[in-house]
Amino acid sequence: MTATSPQQNKTLVLEAFDTLFNKRDYVAAERLWSDRYIQHSAHIPPGRDGLFNLVRSLPDTLRYENHVILAEGDYVIAHGRFSGHGRPKSWIAADVVRFKDGKLAEHWDVLQDEATRAETLSGLPMFGDRFPAYRREAYRRRTRLEAPNRFYHWLQRSPPCPHRSSRVSCLPMGCGPTAMLQQADPDTPGGGTRGDVLAARARLAEGRCRVHHSLLRAGQ
Repeated sequence: MTATSPQQNKTLVLEAFDTLFNKRDYVAAERLWSDRYIQHSAHIPPGRDGLFNLVRSLPDTLRYENHVILAEGDYVIAHGRFSGHGRPKSWIAADVVRFKDGKLAEHWDVLQDEATRAETLSGLPMFGDRFPAYRREAYRRRTRLEAPNRFYHWLQRSPPCPHRSSRVSCLPMGCGPTAMLQQADPDTPGGGTRGDVLAARARLAEGRCRVHHSLLRAGQ
């Protein structure tokens, strides 16, 4: 039998989680998890193989980050975040692990979806000192990918481009939906804020592309 101290147990938990969840090194992980591993989590099949097979089924983007870890006797509690697992929100987890013979022998957990600043009542992040940014990133992706298609029919209904013989050819001139949204996109160099994006979308919805509209009024 191998006796390990609480400090050693904390080190072993961090090594085990990094080896399995981040590095996906299943051979090395077998040396850290007991072959008689007992699983209490409602989200994970029983045994060591149940855990390993679950990890195999998850995307390669899966990542574990630790924030706080405590140990007493044979027990360790790790407060961390699981991200990149294919669900809309990261999981904030409190993992409780019992050690036996120097290996992870038993496991319990409590999981919560990570809240954004707008969703939390405490006003503080659930993990670390920053709120998650995935909501804002998702909004930007939708703006870039969906907005041009949303105004495609408006573009087709608009009069021909005064710069060229085709409606589409006015896009590089800065009077098309794509160009206006790119100018307002916060991710574009020199771009504006989310409010600028919404304003651009409003102008497009009303068919008021400034360059195109002014040229049409002038009779060009």
